[in-house]
Amino acid sequence: MKKPKSFILIIGILIIVVFIVFAFLSGFLFKTDGKYNYDIASIILSNSLVIIIFFMTYCLLNKREIKKEKNKEEIVTEMIKRTYENCKNQIAYLTPQLIEKYAIPKLNNDKPLRSEPLYKSIVSSVFVFNNEITEFMTNGVLSKDKYIDYITLKDLFESYLNLFITFYDAPEIYHDFEVKLNSHINNFGT
Repeated sequence: MKKPKSFILIIGILIIVVFIVFAFLSGFLFKTDGKYNYDIASIILSNSLVIIIFFMTYCLLNKREIKKEKNKEEIVTEMIKRTYENCKNQIAYLTPQLIEKYAIPKLNNDKPLRSEPLYKSIVSSVFVFNNEITEFMTNGVLSKDKYIDYITLKDLFESYLNLFITFYDAPEIYHDFEVKLNSHINNFGT
C-alpha cells in the first residue's frame, strides 16, 4: 500500500520533535540546570503534539472532502450520460406514425406546442435530472463546458421535438435538426 506524502511528513516531524525533546532533556542543546530543560522540553512536546494532531485532522478531513467532490462529479457525469441515452432512445421511439395516431389528436391547436402537456411530458421524461444537474452546476461541481453541452442538447432536442411533432409528415423539414441532434449525442464525452 502506498503511503501518502502527508503521512511521511507527519512521521518526519514526529522524529524531529522527539529528537529535540531528548536533546533538551539530556542538556545537549542548552547547558543549564535540569529544571529549565524539562520546562522547555514539555513546551516543545505539547505544542508539537497539538500541531501534529491538527495536521492529521486536516489531512483526514481534506481526504474526505476530496472523496465527496469526486463522488459528486461521478454522479453528475452519470446523470448527464443517462440524459443523453434518454434523448437517443426517445428519438428512436418517436415515429411519424406514432405522432399521427396518438399525439396529434391530443394537441390543442389554439396553444403553442411548448405549453402542451404532451410536449412537456416528453421533454421531462428525457431531462429527468435537469434540476439536479443545474444544482450541481451552480455548486461548482459541473464545469461550464459540460453544462453548455448539456444545455445545447436540451435546446436541440426541444427544437427537434417541436419541429417533429408539428411537421411529422414532412421529414425534409425536421431532418436537419435530427442530424444535428444525433451528431451532438454521438459526440458526447469527446
